[in-house]
Amino acid sequence: MKIMRQLTDAEWRDMTNAYGSGPHFSGPDMAEEAFGDAVSQSGLLLLPYLYRRFGPPFTGCDSVKELASFWLTTRRKGLGLWVSCRGRSLRYCFGVGYSDALRKRFPKDMRMDAPPKTVRDCRAALVEAMRELLRPVCVRDAAFNILGRCESDDNEAPRSHYAGYGCPREALDAWVAEDE
Repeated sequence: MKIMRQLTDAEWRDMTNAYGSGPHFSGPDMAEEAFGDAVSQSGLLLLPYLYRRFGPPFTGCDSVKELASFWLTTRRKGLGLWVSCRGRSLRYCFGVGYSDALRKRFPKDMRMDAPPKTVRDCRAALVEAMRELLRPVCVRDAAFNILGRCESDDNEAPRSHYAGYGCPREALDAWVAEDE
């Protein structure tokens, strides 16, 4: 898989079809496939991991249900992995988004059977992206991934260029004031 990253604004805006779960791409089912029994662990480690690896989230979230959410790339163009940082188990922390161009490869009614090869390819790309989150990142000499502390930093994922930087409070205050 090429280097995973957050979606750009243009890519995110193109994800007009977003689901936490659906008939072909069930977030809970794919998480179980990716993480096995570890899927019952809390999703609270997602935020420090994702922030260290990808920087601050570039998209908003439901501030009542989530700490933050991230839209990440997969190996398939037009297919994004949504990761929701929340206190629930990992089973409920993943969803999918796809572009209109990719949606056209599915039937209009998503409850109907989609072309099996397209479904298999997309699902495989999403599960692969979830498993990519098992690569460790490091803070000093402590390696961790979304499941917790790792014994080794072998295959360490690159750290975000934004890791360690804060957000200017004045800019955030001005931005929030515009919405009030």
